[in-house]
This record gives sequence, C-alpha cells and structure tokens, in this order.
Amino acid sequence: MFAENYPEHLDSLNISCNMVSIHNLNNMMKQVASIKDITLSIKDINAHEKDQFYSITNWLLGPHMHCQSASLTVTGIKFDLDDARISWTNVSKLLVVSLIKYETLTQLLRKCKSLQSLATGLDLTTHVAGSWDHMQDNVLPPINTSLEALRIVGMSQEVDKNKVCEAFKGLLFQLPALSKLNLSFGIQLHISDMVEKYKDVYPHLPNIAVSQGRIILLNRSNGRMRALFTRTGAPSLSIQSRTYNQ
Repeated sequence: MFAENYPEHLDSLNISCNMVSIHNLNNMMKQVASIKDITLSIKDINAHEKDQFYSITNWLLGPHMHCQSASLTVTGIKFDLDDARISWTNVSKLLVVSLIKYETLTQLLRKCKSLQSLATGLDLTTHVAGSWDHMQDNVLPPINTSLEALRIVGMSQEVDKNKVCEAFKGLLFQLPALSKLNLSFGIQLHISDMVEKYKDVYPHLPNIAVSQGRIILLNRSNGRMRALFTRTGAPSLSIQSRTYNQ
C-alpha cells in the first residue's frame, strides 16, 4: 500500500488505516516537505501506540508540514488525548469518535488555531462546572480560535443535564467565531435562555445557530473509551502529486 519513494511535494494525501499500517509512513516522513491537501483517518489506536500516534499526526498536521488544508478523523482511541503532546496547527476539520475531557477540548481549541469544524464525544464525568451567573460583571476572555462549527457526537452515559448546561455556557462565551452548534440532551431551550440573558455581554451569542442531532452514547470499559458502534474497512492510501510553486 505504501511506496518506498515519494516526491518532495504532494498535491493531496488521503489515508485511511489503523496504527498497524500507518507505521509505514516513516519513509514518507523523511522525504515529503509539503502537501496541499491532507485527509487522514485513523482507527483502533491502543495505549501502547500513543507515541507513534502523536509522532505521525504532529508531523502531517503540525507546523513543520507546508499544508493548505487538513482533515483528521480519529475513531476508537483507547487512551485519554494529551493536549500537551498535540501540535495539529494545520487541522481545519477534526472528528474524534471517542470521549475527550472538557478540559482537553478547551486546550485543543487553543492549540489548533486553524480549526474551523470540530465534532467529538464529550466526557463531563470529571468536569467541575461552576455557575456563570456572576459573569455578567466578569467577562470571560475569548479563545483564540477560528472554530465556526461544533458538533457533539457522543456523551458519557453518566451525564447530568445541569452539568452539560453549565459547561456549554462557559464554552460558548469564549467562542466568538462560532456560528453552528449541533447537540442533543434536550438543552436547546436552556441555550436559548442563556443567549437572551448574556447577549449584551457576549454579542456573538445570537449568531450561533443551535440544532439537535443524533447522539451516540459512549462509555468506558476497563478505563478505556469505547464507542457503542464500529465501522470497518480496509486500509487505503491515495496520493496525487505534480510540480507546483509553493
């Protein structure tokens, strides 16, 4: 599936595989300097593969790669994402079909400044949500992010609706570029009430279109995150290259 030699510049790279196959990218890492468009999908990532996962994704999606557009899909990651090890500065579209912690989500938004669309499962079991009633007098600073669309595709089964509401209040206050929010839990009315209450303090809130989507319940098994659905497919690699001026 993977070649021995690659050109220095690629027009596009489309990879869909698991970690068993992706180690073959090591040859590419030594040869390719720029890729115009990257689409990367990785599934079934075990805890012992985390070093390789961060190494490969940071190389393809980080500041060392000259890239105009990058999309990443991560399915079935069996360890907590470590935002301190992530350098996905080129990613504009991210889908994580696993639970990530609220604190990790906010740090991802701070580090992935090119991110425009994010869909993820959310784990609020360890998040301590406070009340934001006092924030009318103490404005939360915005997160420096380009995020325009946020979709919550999964939620921990132990979720408490009040905790979800308070968590999203604090998050939405800090996302001035956000225009689309897709979630379930039946809290759309709560979001509408929040917008009405805080719109003078956070004038971007009325610009957020809130919609209700299909929710996928996610749970933990022996400390690992496990989605309640799976998709299988053979590893694939698609490369297009031609000479062009950067």
